[in-house]
Amino acid sequence: MEAYKILKECSDILRKKGKDYNLGSIKPDDYFLFGRISYLQMIHLKYTRLRSLMESKKPNYESIEDTLIDLINYAALFAEYERNNK
Repeated sequence: MEAYKILKECSDILRKKGKDYNLGSIKPDDYFLFGRISYLQMIHLKYTRLRSLMESKKPNYESIEDTLIDLINYAALFAEYERNNK
């Protein structure tokens, strides 16, 4: 099933970006200072970007698939936050 391959790719990207973004003293919580609101804002931004791409005839850089992968990963980070803050 192709969806499993996509989820694996999302996981790989999340892991690689995590290594780039979380260097030194910087931790994931530093990016999401306002907890749930910060995660919701990122998901909203990606949703808005997706709408923009769908209305565009030909995007120059980020594709619809790239945006969907980011959206999946932000949702996963939000789910992780929720689990850790029950």
